[in-house]
Amino acid sequence: VFFFLMIRRPPRSTQSRSSAASDVYKRQEYMGNISLEMQNNQGYFAKYFQQSFVQCADSSQTSLSDNSFDNLSQAPDFDALELEQAPNINKFPRKPPGFEVLMNQVRAISKKTDSVKGFRFEVGAGASNNFHVTSSWNVNPEKKRPDAPVGSYAITAQYLMGELRTYFDQPKLILTGRMESTGALQAAIIKKIGDRANLRISAQYPNQDISYSQVHADLDIDGEDYTHSVKYGTGIIATSFMQSIGEKLVCGFELFNLAERKMSGINYALRYKPSPKHHFFLSQIKYADMFQLAYLLKLNKTTQLITEFTVNPESGDTKTIVGYRQRFTHSEVTATIGSNGKVSSVLNFQGAAYSLKLSAIADYIKETYKFGYGISIGQVM
Repeated sequence: VFFFLMIRRPPRSTQSRSSAASDVYKRQEYMGNISLEMQNNQGYFAKYFQQSFVQCADSSQTSLSDNSFDNLSQAPDFDALELEQAPNINKFPRKPPGFEVLMNQVRAISKKTDSVKGFRFEVGAGASNNFHVTSSWNVNPEKKRPDAPVGSYAITAQYLMGELRTYFDQPKLILTGRMESTGALQAAIIKKIGDRANLRISAQYPNQDISYSQVHADLDIDGEDYTHSVKYGTGIIATSFMQSIGEKLVCGFELFNLAERKMSGINYALRYKPSPKHHFFLSQIKYADMFQLAYLLKLNKTTQLITEFTVNPESGDTKTIVGYRQRFTHSEVTATIGSNGKVSSVLNFQGAAYSLKLSAIADYIKETYKFGYGISIGQVM
């Protein structure tokens, strides 16, 4: 069964405070993506699940997971990152996004370009609307460890319980799992409880040493104009609350306690939307030592511009990213420029039964250049 999963990472005893906090923050990103899937099902959940854990496999990596759609053939016409604005899908049109996914529209651009490095080949097929399997082969010449294999193989499976005839049908239960040739196992379960609650359970187990295992449970409760979440898991207890104030403002907080790091505190976030084109974001994540300001400009239905400013209050380090996304009929272009000297871009082509992805990252300060391309055939999750 695919319930238990693993992220390979260094022992807890060797993690620094910043590394451990980064792990927690990345897990927040992953679990936030899962909550979106209860409304937008089919292949999206498995793709978010797969990319999130690939990005988080190295605990020292600071980039976040990719939260955009890679398989454009599966994407409906509406923007899935704004499902809370679609009353025909959401029974509570004023319900705000959760604390973990509030800035997903910005991250869909600013974090997208780190998703492909080297070569990736994927083949996917669906036995039905409820069950999908994807096999992927990855070749990354950039080895993080001398003994790490250059290539790897992974198989991802997803089962959605319930009648799913359209994109607007919601599954009653989602089971997803991923197994890699490196020995890593990954899985999660989502159970819809009535019209107002979702239960999400994930577990993490290593290839050999079970002492590194993690188990997490999240309960999300939706109201007409609020969302509430409770988390309990290995090393973390947290609760968050987001409230809509009028039609333009969403704000909220998260209380957390990290037992292993003996750290507790409060995080906060808000979104101000004076018009459908202009979105302003603010958040503070204490356990990641991060304060963020962001701005999203929607020029039209297919063109978006973002600016993201991040500062570490303790060290004083700052980072700014300017991003651009343009969607066409059968393709999509995403590009970012960072104040750290990194320029990156991703180009997606979508055919009738295949998709092609090309990416390039240039770091002019470190004088490094990375390229990647991926080919997907069939219905890839």
